[in-house]
Amino acid sequence: MERELQEEVVLDLPGLLALCLRKGIWILLVTVLCGLALPSFKLYKALKSQKAESQTESTEESAEKKAKEKEQSLEYAGNERKRLEALLSSERESLADSALMKIDPTSYGERDINLYLPLEEGGQTLSNQEIAARLSAVSQAYSDALQSGTFYSDIAKRLGGKVAEKDLSDLIYVEGNEKSAIVSVYLVGSTEKLAKEMGDAVLSYVEEKKAELDENLPAHKLEILSDNVYTAKNSGNYSPDNSQLQNVQNFPLLQRQQQKIDRVEKLSTLLTDWKKKEKDAKGEEVLGTQGISKKTLVKYAILGIFLGGFLSVAVITVPYLFTKELPREEDLEMSYGLMVLGSKKRYKKQGLFKKWSEKLAGENERCETEEELFRLSKANLTLLAKEKEIQEEILFIGAKEEMREKLVQNVGEGNPLSARATEDILQSPEGIQALSEHKYLVLAYPAQSDFLSFLKTKKKCEALGKEVLGVILY
Repeated sequence: MERELQEEVVLDLPGLLALCLRKGIWILLVTVLCGLALPSFKLYKALKSQKAESQTESTEESAEKKAKEKEQSLEYAGNERKRLEALLSSERESLADSALMKIDPTSYGERDINLYLPLEEGGQTLSNQEIAARLSAVSQAYSDALQSGTFYSDIAKRLGGKVAEKDLSDLIYVEGNEKSAIVSVYLVGSTEKLAKEMGDAVLSYVEEKKAELDENLPAHKLEILSDNVYTAKNSGNYSPDNSQLQNVQNFPLLQRQQQKIDRVEKLSTLLTDWKKKEKDAKGEEVLGTQGISKKTLVKYAILGIFLGGFLSVAVITVPYLFTKELPREEDLEMSYGLMVLGSKKRYKKQGLFKKWSEKLAGENERCETEEELFRLSKANLTLLAKEKEIQEEILFIGAKEEMREKLVQNVGEGNPLSARATEDILQSPEGIQALSEHKYLVLAYPAQSDFLSFLKTKKKCEALGKEVLGVILY
């Protein structure tokens, strides 16, 4: 089928935007109403629920209770946030200054010493409970001694200043098992040699300390159950380039370093959570006992505005897609070869931004009144008739009732023009007779006409050997 007979649905976006501007006041009104309606409905439900609740609890008491609970919640969240901030700051400083974190995992040394502290056998028979209590006392005493300030000071002196006293608590880890009477000491040094020296210093300190501890503890022995030295070479094939792909458990140093990092990250996450809780407690200004906050109402208002704007534009757009309307003048001339002799404004001046609306709809170049339309159409038709040397009567097609008479009187009269007009040339005998008597035609149609019928009329006239001089839109 030829293009002229195809019913094309073309969305005129500028025209649609112009329509929205003409209806702008209604769009704005619906948008504002929806923006007020949604939060009002939400608030109404909250107040209704509050009314039901007030039957068992007075409003004043409820409001006071809510205010007190909010104040307590805010105070608790603020205190917890401050505590975590101080703790996190301390942990970050400790991590930055940690001697353990500065050790290179490719060249470190580690020494693990397990001290066994069994009770000495005597003639006295003890119950299992008494034995467990004595073993616990011995293990705890040695664990405390190996984590005391004098211990770190003594070890620093024995090492001759190779390791600072403040760093020893980070490099030496002590763990006591009261049931088995085993105290484990884990030492990490930047080198294998330093790890061995640190272990020797610890053993010397323990042997000297035993004589002092014996005075206040049950009789016991001190035995070295195991004493092992590890280095990066025999702990595994560590490589910093692919450390994320390796099992950290295979590297004692890496495991301890990761534990420190994980602790800082955990504190950071907790602090973020408490900051959010404090912000929520501070920002929730409660309206009513059901906890409807201003923030919630604002959210519903924004949702209502978007919903109202969308619905109002949709209500305007859907009918627009099915409205019968002829294309713009430039489209008729460029796409369908029809000369537009004159056209009248299609829309009333109304809505928001009238100048923009007229420009988008193409109203600026259209005639304001019928008199202007008739003068322009007659001038263009006269020039066209002279150019084509037309002496015959011209037939206006499509005009309805009163407009037919106006066209004949205002456009068709005067030399060299004369004209007749008919509305339907194909459905009535009068129209068919008029068409057979005229060669030159002018299509005069309302702008709000069915475009497909318009094109069919044009095509049939041309098929009958008639010449369509142009079109007048009113």
